[in-house]
Amino acid sequence: MATQPRQNTAGQMTKKTVRIPLAGNNQQRATNQDKDQRFVNYLIETSKNVVTDTKKLFCVKRPGTVEYSNPVLGAAEGRGTWYFNGAVWSVFGNTLYKGTTSKQVLSTSTGMCGAVEYTNQDDFGKEGLFIADGIDAWTIDSNDVITRVDNKHLQWASNTIYEVGDRIVPTVLDTYYYTCTVGGTTGAVQPTWAATNTGDGTVSWIRSGTYTGPLRWRTGAYAVGDLVIPTTGNENSYWYKVTVSDGASGISEPAWPIEVGQTVSADGVTYECMGQYGGFPTPHIPTPQFMDGYIFLPDLDSLDIYNSDSTNPYSWSALNFASAESYPDPIVGLARQNNFIVAFGTQSTEFMYDSAKANQLTDFNSPLDRYESFVLQTGCMNKNAVLQSEKVLIFIGKSDMGGHAVWRMDGSNAKEISTEYIEKFIDLEDTTTNITGFGFRIVGHMLFVINLPTANRTFVYDVEENTWTEWQYNGGMIPFVSFCDAGGVVVIQHTSNGKLYKLDPLVYNDFDVDITARVRLAKQDFDTDSYKFYHQTTVIGDAPSGAYILRWSDDDYVTWSNDKTLPITDRPYFMRSGKARRRAWEIEYTHNSASRLEALEMTYSIGDH
Repeated sequence: MATQPRQNTAGQMTKKTVRIPLAGNNQQRATNQDKDQRFVNYLIETSKNVVTDTKKLFCVKRPGTVEYSNPVLGAAEGRGTWYFNGAVWSVFGNTLYKGTTSKQVLSTSTGMCGAVEYTNQDDFGKEGLFIADGIDAWTIDSNDVITRVDNKHLQWASNTIYEVGDRIVPTVLDTYYYTCTVGGTTGAVQPTWAATNTGDGTVSWIRSGTYTGPLRWRTGAYAVGDLVIPTTGNENSYWYKVTVSDGASGISEPAWPIEVGQTVSADGVTYECMGQYGGFPTPHIPTPQFMDGYIFLPDLDSLDIYNSDSTNPYSWSALNFASAESYPDPIVGLARQNNFIVAFGTQSTEFMYDSAKANQLTDFNSPLDRYESFVLQTGCMNKNAVLQSEKVLIFIGKSDMGGHAVWRMDGSNAKEISTEYIEKFIDLEDTTTNITGFGFRIVGHMLFVINLPTANRTFVYDVEENTWTEWQYNGGMIPFVSFCDAGGVVVIQHTSNGKLYKLDPLVYNDFDVDITARVRLAKQDFDTDSYKFYHQTTVIGDAPSGAYILRWSDDDYVTWSNDKTLPITDRPYFMRSGKARRRAWEIEYTHNSASRLEALEMTYSIGDH
């Protein structure tokens, strides 16, 4: 016998009307993209009535992108972008650009770079920008002058231990510097330096480039601005700048001071002690942080955090470092949270503060002490997927228990914010090196964006709303890797095409292709397994400029109805959509215009079976 809608005593069908909210978190089972609740290219927004203290939730279509500038002619890997001195600086491939102009060739060409603003004592206390690329670092001052930080290298020494990445110059300069490729102990006699590989005890060196740092002191004329180092290396490796010169020949080497700012004069030439050298970490993890005048930079594959001298990014001593030793896992990156330097390890996270002196906890000459009462037994999955802004620190956590989760720190309070759904996709990543994440504010939302290349998904966490949605381009993750705020304009960097784009709240397409926004709901049965007869389905929200597409599935998302194009009115609806015991609905909107959805309203009646 066919199922019939239930009737009341007057013989009329009993109809019900219900509204299903169109806002929430993605709830897909396992990692199947075709099933369960999903919100794509929408943001969740709350509207609160302050009089009645009631709330409404809306799905608001995300902003689109517009080309902002094209710094490089041709495709190149995007490696970071920053706003400084009223201009956008970016790295594509091995080149640093100001706007569209090439300004500096870097030492590396792959992997994200890091940058931080600092106080520049050589520029009357103005801000400077410090950029690190994993091998070297550069500063940009208030006049856009770019200076390489690590251009001073120790001279070779016999029977000395060197590590991979250490740089030296021969005791008699031959215009080149050399980099250690195999660590060990040097021989008793300086080798004959070759253009390619040079063996030296158990150490191997390779010629790396032309030495452009300070020259060793010699007799002869000096000009103001010349940089010199003593003829014999002193214990702390200081370098000096000529501040006064009569242009005559210097005859006597002075007794060099070893305090930054001190001067010494000899034979009409005055030299000022500028700082130390030989301690810049090369290679390093390019996550520089600035605090209390110091720039901090972690050494690669170690527990050590090196620091510059206060307000002097060009002075790095080999003894200026602290170690994160609460757990034996190596550092993977640094962040800053309030007045703490956060040292992320692979399995743990430590917090360090400025104690203004070295002591037995940190060793040597670092200002940092460990805050030993606060250690997280969760490390960081990837240094390139960290949001540090205002009072919030967000990162993808990793522990020795296995698996991953996204963590959020507000002040000193840490909590897990990812859902099981998000974590399933993070766990799919077969390598952590290509994961990227960045955060920004736009249209009243503070967002953290995570790109997962293996899963080909982009997930977006709304810090204020505490919700997760998904953004897409062309059915996969969005092709952007970094962000900067250019005077109120959100500028984002393309992964590979060499261009910068801006997020525009008044545009709803990417690369001139209209964004498809989609809401798929969880299955609904209204607490009964009986058939439901659907008389009318209405989309509740703002009047659209284009047509909504409605479809449904009655067999657990396996097959779908034909697309139903709804009328473009302030209440788009569809009549007589059949019967089902359990039904899932999907609404799609592809148009270069805004969309704000509140609910899906259904009028239905329940059958006898």
